[in-house]
Amino acid sequence: MNKASLIIFDLDGTIVDTATDVRRAINIALKEVGLPPISLNKTKQAIGPGPDRFAHITLGEENMHLQKEFFDIFPAIYYNNSAVSSKPFDGIVDVLQKIQLSCAVATNKMTYVSRHILDELDLGKYFKLVVGRDMVLNPKPDPELLYYILSKSSVKARNALMVGDTNNDILSAQAADIPTCAVEWGYTPIEELKALEPDYIIKKPEDLLKLI
Repeated sequence: MNKASLIIFDLDGTIVDTATDVRRAINIALKEVGLPPISLNKTKQAIGPGPDRFAHITLGEENMHLQKEFFDIFPAIYYNNSAVSSKPFDGIVDVLQKIQLSCAVATNKMTYVSRHILDELDLGKYFKLVVGRDMVLNPKPDPELLYYILSKSSVKARNALMVGDTNNDILSAQAADIPTCAVEWGYTPIEELKALEPDYIIKKPEDLLKLI
């Protein structure tokens, strides 16, 4: 790749292991609307694809009529539980400390929740920009989040690198002509990511330092 000057990270499943807190909030909200809890595995499937897919996985197709009621209560429940058990993946903090480049976050989470999690975990200081789905019209896999970050950073696509753990991370970066790096420690089976032919695949966070 050309010399990178900007590293764009996904949040959930890439920087921070948020699944336990997401599951807790989901299950509190599900109980409120009269539905049974979901498993941690199903929670991981729901994280990342955006609100529509999140609702379908969380509620189930047969309960989509409860979507508005669920989303009326879920955001506040999650915000208040978003940094209880969440923690950086092993090795992430060390890598962020060593990267001598600008870093940004592109996430399908709401920006205020993302900033809250990063600040609570003392990670916010590593990121020049944190951009959530509320800052654009179309979340990942649309490239709009990434275009926004490139514009604000005055960086060309070829000089950025997208690091993420979901199909949406890879697809959005490919649509924006940004080199892609899939991570093996996240929530998406690596075989699914390999099928998208990312430019790089790394097994552990420190491997990122070898690319940049």
